[in-house]
Amino acid sequence: MYRRAREKANLSREEAAFRANIGTRTLAKYEAGETTPPADVVLRLAEVYNDLDLISEYCSRECAIGRVFRPKVKTADIAVSTLRLLAELKDVNDTIDRLVQIVSDGHVSTAEMDDFRTILIELCDLHREIERMKMVASQYMPLASLKREGQVA
Repeated sequence: MYRRAREKANLSREEAAFRANIGTRTLAKYEAGETTPPADVVLRLAEVYNDLDLISEYCSRECAIGRVFRPKVKTADIAVSTLRLLAELKDVNDTIDRLVQIVSDGHVSTAEMDDFRTILIELCDLHREIERMKMVASQYMPLASLKREGQVA
């Protein structure tokens, strides 16, 4: 995935390694799958290549927390991504009243558990579409512009 991203960015291995502040041989090992880059290097490579797919793929493959909590998402075109996001927003909006009913007493009862689980699945679906939209946006603007001060995109 690292080689594909570098080639998509139209960079030589030497130039990419220089911009990411890593050795050329080190980058070659990452691209060959011989070694796994640390997360900070993946972030730098994603920035150099302007490719959020690297972060998503890394988190869903390499990070134990990411395998559980980070959805694996592939980039779609902006129109498809927007429509998917809007559909998920509608689905979540349709569940808000029920969520408020469930949590208003401070706990989730056994009788409410199926509805609560369904709502959480809808929220996870929305999260996946938000991540997809961020990846689409990265095609039009630098990754750094997706960050708020003090936050990670």
